[in-house]
Amino acid sequence: MIKFWLLQTAAGILKMGELMSQKEARRAQVLDLLKEGVINAQEASKRMGVSPRQVRRIVRRYQSEGLAGLISKKRGRTSHRRLDEALRATAVEFIGAHYRDFGPTLACEKLKEHHQITLSVESTRQLMMAAGYWRPRKGSTICTHPMRERPARFGEMIQIDGSPHDGFEGRSARCDSRRRWLCAGSWQDRLVKEMRRVGINNMEHANAWLPAFIADYNRRFAVSPRDASDAHLAYCGTAEALARTEVRSGDPNTLEEPLLSVCEPGAAHRNHGHRVGATRRKDHGA
Repeated sequence: MIKFWLLQTAAGILKMGELMSQKEARRAQVLDLLKEGVINAQEASKRMGVSPRQVRRIVRRYQSEGLAGLISKKRGRTSHRRLDEALRATAVEFIGAHYRDFGPTLACEKLKEHHQITLSVESTRQLMMAAGYWRPRKGSTICTHPMRERPARFGEMIQIDGSPHDGFEGRSARCDSRRRWLCAGSWQDRLVKEMRRVGINNMEHANAWLPAFIADYNRRFAVSPRDASDAHLAYCGTAEALARTEVRSGDPNTLEEPLLSVCEPGAAHRNHGHRVGATRRKDHGA
């Protein structure tokens, strides 16, 4: 029979309760039931989620130390996995100097690539949050459109971002994705920040640097198609046979049915009310 010889004042129990976790408080309740004979050791082990042998060890600590014996000995100690303070300070310094508006994933990559600081993305996120460089997203984002299945073959879909974007962030002439595909696509955030990091301020330098960026981006994120065949079809007709004109109205930069984008430099304010020529090809380009 297990004997308990624990004497505590009500004030002591309340004080100790402030330091206990819910799990530890529940264990105290189970041990009280065990002490009173309401349950046996086997039932206590089930309720606490430990083995009968562990129950006996917990009971001995409870007898000798009271409620304090139920509190984890690790509480208040520094974790062995905690980052070195000097490393934390160095990482935060580099993030603040170069990557304060980067996301945690990209900042983590750049710390390893350019400063030989290897952290997990979660550690980087925590450091950025503590420094005020990153705010956690609250709640889940509502998806208004279902995810599109990835096309199986090269050439089954062409994506074009026709929106103007200040790829140089005001450092030089505006980078307009209607003239170049330099700032188009899902990589827009990475591309703009990389150009800033390496000091690119004009289209000439950007276009010379872009192939290396594309190669690195593809190395990280490219996915091989399920079908290796090419979906593009050769057009055997003539451009003259497909040429047409229409008078512009509404949006000066698009041709309706199908929706086409006018790529003429400076066309945004010049096409309204004018005739614009377009050539249709079987790959749906213009």
